[in-house]
Amino acid sequence: MAPKPKMALILPQLHVLKALEDHLNRWKSLDWIEEQIRLPDESSESAELVGGILACSNLSTITCIELPSRIRQTPLRTWIHQNDFEIISFTIDPSQDLLTLVEILNSNATLSLNVHLRTLSGNTPHPRVSDITHPTYIPKNQTRLLSDGDAYRFSVMGDSIALLDDDQRTVSIWNWCTGTLIY
Repeated sequence: MAPKPKMALILPQLHVLKALEDHLNRWKSLDWIEEQIRLPDESSESAELVGGILACSNLSTITCIELPSRIRQTPLRTWIHQNDFEIISFTIDPSQDLLTLVEILNSNATLSLNVHLRTLSGNTPHPRVSDITHPTYIPKNQTRLLSDGDAYRFSVMGDSIALLDDDQRTVSIWNWCTGTLIY
């Protein structure tokens, strides 16, 4: 005979089931609970919404807002990461507590990008990165100067991180934990 589940284990499951049923019923009837969330006052240069976290960048600052959830029972939470360099691009992966920040290193007319792999929760070096040094991406045309129109986009999927260089229409993919170039 199987042991009976304890009430302490059943109650959270009942709460989640009730919340999911309410959510489904609201979808069917389009009866939404309206909530407004005040965003940071400063203007953001770019923003990303992933896994219930809205991250906004402004020069050297990343403002993170964890959106409230009735189903997960999480309240609205805000935190700010101040950095000592200008952020030109960033991406987040809350499921891995990963914050990827990119800065430009411009020396002797050669452009390179310094990629900082940090924790989203504390802006500290990510523990899964094998080396504390930051990977550096050098575009294939190393002699061109940085221009205002340059655009770099990053995307994370598992242990891989991809960089799309819009100007040169190139993609580079590497393992962000080991620094090994994949493509």
